[in-house]
Amino acid sequence: MKKINVLEVIATLAIGGTPRQLLLLARYLDKTKYNLTLCCLTKGGPLLAEAQRLGIKVVILGKKFRHDLSVIPKLIRVIKREKIDLIHTYMFTSNTFGRLAAILARVPIIISSERNIEDWKGKFRLYVDKVLMRFTDKMLVNSFAVKDFLIQMAGIKSYKIAVIYNGLDLDRFHQKINVLQERRNLGLDSQVSVVGTVARICHYKGLHFLIRSIPQILDVFPQVKFLIVGNANLKPERIYKRKLKRLISGLGVSSSVIFTGFRRDIPRVMATFDLFALPSLREGFSNVLLEAMAMGKPVVATNVGGNPETITDGQTGILIPPKDPIALSEAIISLLKDRSRAIEMGKKGRRRVKENFGRERMVQETEKIYDHLIEKKFRPC
Repeated sequence: MKKINVLEVIATLAIGGTPRQLLLLARYLDKTKYNLTLCCLTKGGPLLAEAQRLGIKVVILGKKFRHDLSVIPKLIRVIKREKIDLIHTYMFTSNTFGRLAAILARVPIIISSERNIEDWKGKFRLYVDKVLMRFTDKMLVNSFAVKDFLIQMAGIKSYKIAVIYNGLDLDRFHQKINVLQERRNLGLDSQVSVVGTVARICHYKGLHFLIRSIPQILDVFPQVKFLIVGNANLKPERIYKRKLKRLISGLGVSSSVIFTGFRRDIPRVMATFDLFALPSLREGFSNVLLEAMAMGKPVVATNVGGNPETITDGQTGILIPPKDPIALSEAIISLLKDRSRAIEMGKKGRRRVKENFGRERMVQETEKIYDHLIEKKFRPC
């Protein structure tokens, strides 16, 4: 049998959960069965160097603006040049442009991916998704929460959707790290408790609710420090970050909050945390939640999206309602008060990630979908 030529399509290799999952798949996909090409519609982004270091073939099309239709014929040329048998697209932009190009180029197998509960989509975009699903063999999603959303809001048939949870390269989070040195690097005293979060600095991550919870926590534990790890590259994100800083100043908690900015060494930063908080307003399936659990950190997260599929409430973490700083502060205080419970919760969380969310399972389940469709299209009974 000849190898199957696979084209993975994404808008850009920006820092984020979806590009990292794509690179993990591209790295470990069975090279004896698949020839893989990765296509960025817009630009390479910060993770391009990592893709190149891994030896992944990357094509960049240079999409210039939102409705730049010239990217479709460019993508068709790539499909024909690489003789693509299977195209796999990620997120709305690539799902739209990628599937249109694949349909026009008559690619035998078309797979799309949704990675979040995109409740910002209007009726038109949901309609586009529904129409393109007629030509799509399978849509892969990373949680049952995303699947349910697509069935209810976009009218996509259940049998067309497959759930494959995110995978984690566990070795990256099982390093020996000098925690005291990392704390010194961040200007943290070795004795203070640290509540940390890792997220894009954007509204739907709910960081303003975390900040509003801080005064109640400081009333009980005055020395606690709060680390917010993440970047704010886009204009709306920079505006949001300025609002967060004004909120911090208005609450009088500036000395307790540290913005670290973008960090590549997430395991080292997370090692300084005593507790991880995720106050998101929506999630598909949080990579960073898996990472914190893999580091053995007790977690407090909002009961949204795929979070309850990751966390067993009260055992591997605590789930709270979204938009509720009081519930958030109470959960954090309870874990800071009961250190033995927090440590046990972290151990159980690490075990859960190891048993259920390793990258081997994610890659194998994706290959199983690929192989099933290849068998159906190329080797009919």
